[in-house]
Amino acid sequence: MVYHTFERLPGQGLPARVVHGLAALAVMLLSGEVAIYALHGAAMLAGLGHGPLDAGHWPSWWVVVTLCALWVIALQAYCFDGRVWAPFVALGIGILAVLINTLGGGVSLVSYGDAGYLPMVIAEGERFSRWLLGTAVLSDAYPAAHALLGVSAAQWVEVLGGLVMAAFTVAIMVTSRGRLAYLFPLMTPMWMVFSSGYDEYYPFIAGVYVYFAILMYQRQLPNRLWIPILAAAMPLLYIAFAPLGALLLLRYWIDHPASRVKSFCIAAAVYIAGLLFFWPGGPVDYVSALYLDLNLGEVNTAYAPYQGVSASDYSPFFSVSYALSLQHGRELLYMLLAGAGVVIPLLLLVGLSLFAVKRRCFKFTLKPSPPRALFIAFLLWQICYFVFMIPKLGPFVDIDLFFSVYFALALLAGAICDKWLSQASARVAQLAYYYLVAACLGAGLGSGYLILVIGMLPK
Repeated sequence: MVYHTFERLPGQGLPARVVHGLAALAVMLLSGEVAIYALHGAAMLAGLGHGPLDAGHWPSWWVVVTLCALWVIALQAYCFDGRVWAPFVALGIGILAVLINTLGGGVSLVSYGDAGYLPMVIAEGERFSRWLLGTAVLSDAYPAAHALLGVSAAQWVEVLGGLVMAAFTVAIMVTSRGRLAYLFPLMTPMWMVFSSGYDEYYPFIAGVYVYFAILMYQRQLPNRLWIPILAAAMPLLYIAFAPLGALLLLRYWIDHPASRVKSFCIAAAVYIAGLLFFWPGGPVDYVSALYLDLNLGEVNTAYAPYQGVSASDYSPFFSVSYALSLQHGRELLYMLLAGAGVVIPLLLLVGLSLFAVKRRCFKFTLKPSPPRALFIAFLLWQICYFVFMIPKLGPFVDIDLFFSVYFALALLAGAICDKWLSQASARVAQLAYYYLVAACLGAGLGSGYLILVIGMLPK
C-alpha cells in the first residue's frame, strides 16, 4: 500500500486538523518522555549507577519540541493532503541544523564508541583492516579536502558522515513509497545519532546496511549485476558484514539460478581486486592485520566486568554462560532501548503476540520459501550477534556497535505494521499510519536527545 496516495477524507477541515495536530504533538512528546524514563530505568538495571533523570537541568530540550512540531506539520501535509515533498522540507531543515551545529560549534554532543579513532587514521593516511574500503577512500580524499577547505580530520569525518547519512535518508524515503518497513529504521535513535555529525565510521555504512536489509526483505531481487558487486563490497566496507554479503549472494543465486556462475565470478573478482587495490601490502599482510584488529579473546577489553567472560582466546564472542545470564539480559535491554527506542520493541512484542494468537493475520510470514528462510536466517544471525558479541568498551560506551540489530528490528516492526494497515479500511489505516509515525519519531527524538545531549556514560 502507498499511503501518500490517500484522498482527503471527510471531517478533516481546519478544526479536525488542529485537533489531530495537537494530538500528534502530544503523542510525540509523550513517547519521547516514555522513552527517556524507560532508558533511565534500563540504565539503572544494567548497572550504570546513575540515569538521565539525575542530570537535573536538561539543556536544549526546546530543540526536541521544535523538531516535533515541525514534523507534525510535515506529517499532516503528507498523510492528509498527499504532499509528498513535506517530509523532505522538514528533513532539509534538520540537515541544515546539523551542519550549522557541527561547523559552528553549537550544542556540544556526547561521543560514544571509537570516537577520535577514525580521524586519527585519516590524518595519518592509513587504512584500518576492519573498515578497509571506507578508510581507504576517506584517507585518500582527505588531503585534497584539507587543502581546499581547510578542514581538520575530525571535521571531515563529522560533516561528511552527516551528509552521507542525509543522502541515504533521502534515497530511502524516495524508494519507500510510504512503507513503514523502509521508514522505521530512519526513526530509530541510532539513525538520528549517526545523522548528528557523529565522530565514527558507522555513519558511512549504515545506509548501505539498510539497503541490504531491504533487499533481503523483498520477495524477488532484481536481476542486476550490481547486487553481487554489493555482496562482494560489504566485507570490504566492514568485516562484520561478511556473513551478510554471503547471504545476499546466496539469495541472488536462488532468485536467478541462470546467473549463478557469472555472479560468483563477478563477486570474487570485485572482492579480490578491492583487496589488492586498497591494501597495498597484499592479501597475506591484510589477513595478519585483520587478525590483530579483530580484538579476539580478552584483547582490548576495556570494560572491567567483561574481562574473563569471552568464549576463548580466539573468539570475539561471550561465553554461553555470560551471554545468557540475567545481567547480560539487562545490558541487552538497555542497548535495545538506546538504539531502537521504546516504540519499536513494543510494536514487535504486540505483533509477535498477535502472530502467536491469530496466525491468519500473518500468512505472509508462513509461506515456506527459500527467500523467506534466508530473511529469517538474517534476522536470527543479527539476534545472535547482539546476544553474543562482546562490546569491548562496555554496554554504555559501545551502544553503536549493534546498529545493524536496531535497524533490522525496526524493519521487521515496520513490515508488521504495513501488514496491519493493508488489512484496515482507508480511514483507519491513514490515521493509524499518522500516529504510528508520530509515536516512533517522538521516541527516536527523545532517546536521541538523551544519548547525545545529556549523555549515558559511566561517571
